[in-house]
Amino acid sequence: MPNTGSLTGTNPNTPASSYYSYFNAITSRLNESYPTGPSPRLSLTTTPTTIKLAIPSVSIYFPPENDTDLGTFLRRSIYNSKEIMISRARNLNKYRDSRLSNEATSFLISIDPDHVPTLLPAVLPFSKHLTVKTMVNAN
Repeated sequence: MPNTGSLTGTNPNTPASSYYSYFNAITSRLNESYPTGPSPRLSLTTTPTTIKLAIPSVSIYFPPENDTDLGTFLRRSIYNSKEIMISRARNLNKYRDSRLSNEATSFLISIDPDHVPTLLPAVLPFSKHLTVKTMVNAN
């Protein structure tokens, strides 16, 4: 079983981006301290880290009809407006009928922590100024 390590913060409201700069240093130090041999499967590697951002109050007329096309749709829209690639996108409300009964919906996107300052406080996809907020997961 490969060696694993974790970085645990004491404040649950501290965003993961605060610790992002330490991940490579910790991984390198653990690999030096606990050599695991020549097998590349045994080396310690960093886990991909993304930050979740919410885009609230998007008109229900903008997103595609099919929920499975949302990722591609938002990826292109955000890249065209800010030149940032997002890794994932989904509706904040997973129930389509409930979303359609409102005039607006919200999206949740995942991006690289280095791109958060570029995307905050707003993005301009669909030729409309939309607020972007950092999500804090409730435990």
